[in-house]
Amino acid sequence: MKLEEKITLHRKRNGWSQEELAFRLDVSRQAVSKWEMGSSVPDLDKIIRMSDLFGVTTDYLLKEEVAETDMPTEEETASSDTPEMPKRGRQVCDEECKSYISLVKKTAWKIALGVAFCILSLACMFALLGASASGALAVSEDVAGGIGIVALLIVCAVGLLFLIPAGIALSKYEYLGKEELLISEPMKDSLRAEKDAGSKAFTVAIAVGVSLCVLAAVPVLLAGVLESAEAAHMYALTATLSIVAIGVALFVRFGVIRGAYSKLLQEEDYTVEKKRTGKKTDAFSGVYWCLVTALYLAWSFWTMEWHRTWIVWPVAGVLFACISQIAATVTKKKK
Repeated sequence: MKLEEKITLHRKRNGWSQEELAFRLDVSRQAVSKWEMGSSVPDLDKIIRMSDLFGVTTDYLLKEEVAETDMPTEEETASSDTPEMPKRGRQVCDEECKSYISLVKKTAWKIALGVAFCILSLACMFALLGASASGALAVSEDVAGGIGIVALLIVCAVGLLFLIPAGIALSKYEYLGKEELLISEPMKDSLRAEKDAGSKAFTVAIAVGVSLCVLAAVPVLLAGVLESAEAAHMYALTATLSIVAIGVALFVRFGVIRGAYSKLLQEEDYTVEKKRTGKKTDAFSGVYWCLVTALYLAWSFWTMEWHRTWIVWPVAGVLFACISQIAATVTKKKK
């Protein structure tokens, strides 16, 4: 019997998939597949580790003429102290983890810019309305509103030029946030070390972002307290949204990177339990936000009061958080 046949035989006798054997040997599933097809040969270190896992000698694995006398009986296999392998979960090799983290770091700033441009699209519209109200732009308010909508769509389109390619690039790793993962312990240790090393930058970014979002209310509050003209209110909203865009960009840039580590380590918002719950709420989430978007656009175009209809988004966000929390609580009680 050849080496590749012995590897396949013992793997199946232990009830392991190629992914599970690869996990135990700290190699990729493709490597195990090549061994079993005979297109490549494992190195000596992997041979030794397989002999320990299968309970046979290295001579038996390497020499075709050695009889199958070193194979463990069913009783020996059952009493083996080989650590149990979780049957559930998707094997993610070290190379895939590294590729994912590298891609996230390259695309995080694009996602942040895309989100910032989408927020700034509203700021452009308010700036044009303010210019019309103050007389700086020699057009009527209706014309300024129409130009503002065109500007809004153009700036949003620029934001989508950043968001869509980044989303497509990351789509092949979408399963990381939804499925239970099996990652080697050395890789987990490396990921934790990298995550900890970036914790300081993440904390600073969150602190600055929160501070900016709080300060963003100042222009609007001042305009209200001073009972300023309509143009001043429009400019105040422009300043507020611009500051918010910067703060949110910081959240997104560092949050996306930290989230990538959390996905692989299955921590924070990506624990196994939350992933299972998330599968049940994905459909609701998609329908909910589609309805919110439809409501926002319908209300805005019907009234043309874009400076007021934006309130839909914070209200919808708070409502969604409440519904999600209630659903999570109900699910836990059922368990």
